Amino acid sequence: MSRWLLALRIETAKALASRVVFATAVLTVAGIAAIVISFRAVAASGDPQVLAKLGEAGAAPGWPGMLATAMQVAAPAFLLGITVLHAWLVGREFADGTVVALYGLSVGRGQVAVAKFVLAVGASAVMGVMLAVALLAGGLLLGYGAPSGADAAVLGRIAVLAPFSALVASPVALAATLGRGMLAGIATGFVLLASAQVLVVLGVGGWFPLAVPALWALSPDAVALPAVALALAIGVAVSAITAVAWRRLQLNR
Repeated sequence: MSRWLLALRIETAKALASRVVFATAVLTVAGIAAIVISFRAVAASGDPQVLAKLGEAGAAPGWPGMLATAMQVAAPAFLLGITVLHAWLVGREFADGTVVALYGLSVGRGQVAVAKFVLAVGASAVMGVMLAVALLAGGLLLGYGAPSGADAAVLGRIAVLAPFSALVASPVALAATLGRGMLAGIATGFVLLASAQVLVVLGVGGWFPLAVPALWALSPDAVALPAVALALAIGVAVSAITAVAWRRLQLNR
């Protein structure tokens, strides 16, 4: 077994033992699904005030309305859950004082950092699939019937939205490393989320990496391919910088 795979195996075992990753994934998915299904159930009542709050797309009947509502809720909620994952996976080593033990491992600290990042993206991918399945079940329970091909494609983009967001949210892990703890990472995640929301409202979020996953999920044709490539490249580059920072980590600073 290569050292990198060994690091990933160790990090996965640590994450499962602590249950933080599992709890974050379940609570994030359950929260999004509950909000979306509740909105759809209330919208079915025809209350004009509720329909006005949902907007034209969210107020649409059947699968289109449900998926439009899901996009509005899932994009920021996924980023919040992913922020917790990145910040905890990296920051807990400093908070618990276990980072000292990493110096005695045969696995390099840079490899450990890469394993943490891959684990966060992998856990996010599971979250995306879980939400797509939950929404599918919810739609069937609400009597929408089987989704059309176009609706199934939207469900697929919702599933991809989570790992895509985790990849571009790599600055959270870097902040947790440089700040030597979870709070620095969480604060960075909140700032990035707020920035993405503001830039999207201003109509200039198409090139902001944290906004690209949500905009792509909403309408792939509305997002320039170079913007998607840039977001992915920045996510990978920042994760590589994080790995270098871990490899050169000095605890006396």
